[in-house]
Amino acid sequence: PKIKQLVRLKDRKERDETGLFMIEGYREMKRAAEGGIHFTSVFICPDLFLGTNENFLIEQIGAETFVLPPALFEKISYRDRPDGLIAIAHQMQKTLADLY
Repeated sequence: PKIKQLVRLKDRKERDETGLFMIEGYREMKRAAEGGIHFTSVFICPDLFLGTNENFLIEQIGAETFVLPPALFEKISYRDRPDGLIAIAHQMQKTLADLY
């Protein structure tokens, strides 16, 4: 069910209805965590990690983590060369007035 939810989040209607979105990549997830985004799930494939800081980021996020085999991870990834990290997070609900 979690994989199906992740795949459905590629559709804007699903993102709007659930208030969730998908984040892929170490840099993007790190910036989201630093920005206060609340993560619900993290999907990882250690075989695809590019560096050594991924495990620290996963611990910092503190969301439910699922380990996937490379073939499945590459199937759900939208990148040409995935780096082994995808997450589901809550959208930030900001209005124009919140920015002033």
